[in-house]
Amino acid sequence: MSIVLFEALGMPLLIIPILAAIWPVIDTGHTTVNIAGDLNGTTIVAKRTNDLDDKIFNTKNIKLNTEIKDVF
Repeated sequence: MSIVLFEALGMPLLIIPILAAIWPVIDTGHTTVNIAGDLNGTTIVAKRTNDLDDKIFNTKNIKLNTEIKDVF
């Protein structure tokens, strides 16, 4: 949020302290929506490229083997 931008748009400068006070709450919402969108997009791409293991994706509360394996 820039004072120059507010002035260019003809907005009152008195709104800046109000926005500064509520911005952390708004930013938390933006971050949540951003992460959810990234996860959905990644899932869709993985499904379309056949990289998604449907059995693991649809299973609830399983213990995965997190052992490091050679991929190549």
